[in-house]
Amino acid sequence: MKKSALLLLTLGLAACTDQASTAADTATPDAADTAPAEPAASTDTATEPAATSPAAASGEVIPTKTGTNTLAVMGRLEVLTLDPGAAYDYGSVLFVKNIYEPLVAYQGSSMTDLQGLLATDWAEEEGGTQYRFNLRPDVTFHSGNAFSCADAEYTFRRDLITNTADSGNWFLAESLLGSKVNASEDPSITWERISNAVACEGETLVFKLPKVDPSFVPKLAFFGYGIVDSRHAKELGEWDGTEATWKDWIGKDISGSALSADPSGTGVYQLASQDTSNVTVQAFEDYWNGSPAIKNVV
Repeated sequence: MKKSALLLLTLGLAACTDQASTAADTATPDAADTAPAEPAASTDTATEPAATSPAAASGEVIPTKTGTNTLAVMGRLEVLTLDPGAAYDYGSVLFVKNIYEPLVAYQGSSMTDLQGLLATDWAEEEGGTQYRFNLRPDVTFHSGNAFSCADAEYTFRRDLITNTADSGNWFLAESLLGSKVNASEDPSITWERISNAVACEGETLVFKLPKVDPSFVPKLAFFGYGIVDSRHAKELGEWDGTEATWKDWIGKDISGSALSADPSGTGVYQLASQDTSNVTVQAFEDYWNGSPAIKNVV
């Protein structure tokens, strides 16, 4: 059931983006894949659909014109978290996918072809039980911190430690640890197993799997595996990344984390504000693949 829900979520996001997008104005193909869609240029003031319209009643996401360089997306969507390690619902992932970036992504609307995002390339080794990812240089987080392999290592270890059935981390744990549950439910999961499963060798990220899993690399395209700014997260009081404290974070609910309130990713948009009914993001001008044409999304 969870795998089916994830597939539907991914398809739903792709469909929503493709239907609304006019990618001609985006800076690059990669930015187009991750950025909210741009409406036709307009200087009109916002035109909101009636609250009783069929689309609004069904919860459909409705782009509306708000003027040049601003896109309003209206719909009955609840954003439960902006922490990628906990994002597993449509409303949350819709924003997380624009604030954070995973290692790989699907090319355009393809359901089979992958391309590097925060990884430039990767290689399968040891008969399919080891993968080495070369990471993109000169990438900056929204905080101003530089992206490095340490951030990717921290992200995936954090995902494995905090893994719960309410997040998408169970299928990462299935690939890297051979178990869908966290260390509180499976005592055989130790710090040594987690730290060996994902580690940096210089600026190369190395994954070691207990057995061959042909679906492993495609799994990494899930936007819930967006790379976290580890320095920023630690400064906010999130897990410090060490063996000494990892047990304190086993299975912890991070949906309401400090990182959710103050995210820092490498994505094309960064958080401007959020409250119970609105989330506003703005273009990240230092985005590695060029700043998008749409500057604000509400």
